[in-house]
Amino acid sequence: MDKLSPHYDVIIIGAGPQGLSAAKSFLQLNPTLKLRIIDSNESIGGVWRKENLYPGLRLNNIRHGFEFSDFPFSDEYGVKQRDHVTGTAMHQYLNDYAAKYDLQRITTLCTKVTRVEKSESGWAVTVSSSNATGNSPSEKSIQCSKLIIATGLTSSPAPIGLKYDSNFQPPIINFKDLAKESSGVLRDETTEHVTVVGGGKGAYDSVYLLATRGKKVAWIIRSSGHGPIWMAPSHVQIGPVLCWLEKLATTRFITFFSPSIWGDADGFGWIRSLLHGTRFGRWLVKGFYGKLSYETLLQSGLLKDEKLKVLIPDDNALWYGAGLSILNYPTDIHDFVLSGQVEVIRKDIDTLRAPNKVHFANSDHAPLETDAVICNTGWKHDLPFEVLPHSLHSDLGLPTTHMTDSEMESWADMDAQADAEVFQRFPMLKAGPRLENPQMQTQQRPSPWRLWRGIAPPGLVNAPPEDRSIVFLGMMVFLQTSLRCELCSLWAYAWMMGCMNLSKAFSLASASKTPVDLRRQINGTKDSSKNQSQDSAKSDSFFYEAALQQRFFKWRAPYSYGSLYPDFAFDGIPYFDMLLRDMGLRHWRKGWSWIGELFTGGGYLAPDYRGVVEEWREKNSDGHDISNNSSKLLNGDRSDVDAQAYKDK
Repeated sequence: MDKLSPHYDVIIIGAGPQGLSAAKSFLQLNPTLKLRIIDSNESIGGVWRKENLYPGLRLNNIRHGFEFSDFPFSDEYGVKQRDHVTGTAMHQYLNDYAAKYDLQRITTLCTKVTRVEKSESGWAVTVSSSNATGNSPSEKSIQCSKLIIATGLTSSPAPIGLKYDSNFQPPIINFKDLAKESSGVLRDETTEHVTVVGGGKGAYDSVYLLATRGKKVAWIIRSSGHGPIWMAPSHVQIGPVLCWLEKLATTRFITFFSPSIWGDADGFGWIRSLLHGTRFGRWLVKGFYGKLSYETLLQSGLLKDEKLKVLIPDDNALWYGAGLSILNYPTDIHDFVLSGQVEVIRKDIDTLRAPNKVHFANSDHAPLETDAVICNTGWKHDLPFEVLPHSLHSDLGLPTTHMTDSEMESWADMDAQADAEVFQRFPMLKAGPRLENPQMQTQQRPSPWRLWRGIAPPGLVNAPPEDRSIVFLGMMVFLQTSLRCELCSLWAYAWMMGCMNLSKAFSLASASKTPVDLRRQINGTKDSSKNQSQDSAKSDSFFYEAALQQRFFKWRAPYSYGSLYPDFAFDGIPYFDMLLRDMGLRHWRKGWSWIGELFTGGGYLAPDYRGVVEEWREKNSDGHDISNNSSKLLNGDRSDVDAQAYKDK
């Protein structure tokens, strides 16, 4: 921590794929930036950091499914074509990416951010070093003009939430500690029976790891929860075509079948209107997801035996967002269920009682003896540090419990109007499941994320460039993670530096539904629509679009995390289209005609976006020095910054 300077132009919190990508893009556009990446872990990589790698860890992505457009995933990582990327290979790939762009030199590890606070010139970031000597960590405050929060959504595990006696003897392990704790459980010959709690991908991974090491596993999936997620083979046969699911989700024609509030940004609104605005179209959409769901169940093997049917998800794949995961294991995990080595139990746990019993609620199921418990209860969706002052939380779009009554009423008004618009545009969602995420069921629950484009604080979208001082990157789940990292990073630079034509930005709201006078002011009053300025109306529209996006995801992905934050599955490509249009870049990248887009080149992968940063630089420079202008902006010097380069032209 002693290496930290008192002031930086840009601080990035988080050294995972998103933080590294943001640093690379910002420095590519302005190499003179004084930029620092800060991370609390011992190595870079975020979820793929070295200390987080447990035996057998693999990505859902097949090789080339996760790679940056300017850094191809090569043979040297030991992953064959059509093989899943291992956790070890992913960690090395991210280290090599950081080395290529000299990001390791500007990264400070083992340093935890404890607080960020708005200051007159930007943000004050308080950090403490985990390597500090003495009885308590030392703290230090550093200033920055621009702050990028890229901690992602897997920083802080959700509470385990199980009741247990103080004398309960077996270890209770949170999934986040699986890499650290698994070796002891696996090597201990006295640990014969292990209980795994949860129905997500982490639970699948835990069960497979334990079963392959000879442990007998009781796999408990709460009957009152959302049940098991969808687990599909990487390739599914649909009719005569063997479909690579990852690529299928990035094929433009297939994205039309996903209801999407920003879908018309791809230029095919007429097709989407047909599919989602007519009964015949909705029949086709239901048929597509019905066929996909059935083939997934059939080809994953869940229909071949009664013992496996307990792992069938509770509803159609349409409602799971990014909760559609991949069976990326070397052998069939279902064989352990068929052999009896793994018992799947759909019951709620009442209590873990001493000395080693698992008791079930409202059930005649006999208590289980266990030697260890591994809990896969998800992650907190709010930030792992404090943001001050609390009065900014609503304008920043943060998950918070610190909103005034007036602010909560304003968001409730916008939520109600947003629900009406979502249901009017997508009748299928109105008839969909009504579920609440378990993390949103406590009385003091934080509000959901409400960011414009899932990136920018709604209260700052229309602010002068010098006031666009903070963005939140990676606060969403996405099937196309590496592409999201790159495009969101470039978008963040364009917005923060004022190089974006907001007046021409794609609107999520229907033209007939564009909100006026929606947001109550802090003092609890409403502006009169007759007196409301154009800028005020525009600012209100950004708040409404943040609400509209959040409510859309709530109804679009009820079995996943849509009620908490953006949850993308088959609708990632039109989201990329929207970001590219915001930046004035071409979004059709398979050809210049709609025929090329629909029928040429298959799905969108990293090579389709290669060189996009330079494309943006060339389009927006117009003979002006973007690097020089952004440096002056960061230093607070607006006197001779080239106005043509920074105005929303």
